Amino acid sequence: MHFIRRAGRCLALPLILIAALAGCTVQLSPDFDQRIADDLGAANEQVHVLLETAAAAPSAAGYPGTAGTYAAAIGKVRATALLVRVRPVPQLSARGQETLRARGLLPPVCDDTPGACIAPTPGILDNVAKVLETMRDTHRAGGLTDTRILQFAALLENELSLAVAFETALER
Repeated sequence: MHFIRRAGRCLALPLILIAALAGCTVQLSPDFDQRIADDLGAANEQVHVLLETAAAAPSAAGYPGTAGTYAAAIGKVRATALLVRVRPVPQLSARGQETLRARGLLPPVCDDTPGACIAPTPGILDNVAKVLETMRDTHRAGGLTDTRILQFAALLENELSLAVAFETALER
């Protein structure tokens, strides 16, 4: 009988600790925001409209007819990046960063800016805008070849798919 009471006390402590810590949570990602998801979807759509418009008039002479589409797509991407950038993002403490790094959950690329790994969408959208600006400048200067359009499309779709996947995953 004495053994059973002692074993019960030994089990009680871990159960009490588990119960006490179960209420403690650490948020590692920003909250889902429907407006951001909607704006990101609209930006994605405008980028794809731009790709089709540029493919229909790829020469430098065709650029003036696409200038408005470039401006709309770049503007929408930059506005969405700003909206995402002002969303509250949980801050990792130094101890939290070390814990995640020690467990292999914080990649080395995040060493300088762990927030960029916790909320990557602003940086991704900055990359999308830069690619769009390079595409615009290339189109204006000498036109776009079919190969170059495909290269730009691959870069843009890769970046946008990362942003869409991250923002969709927040809606849990």
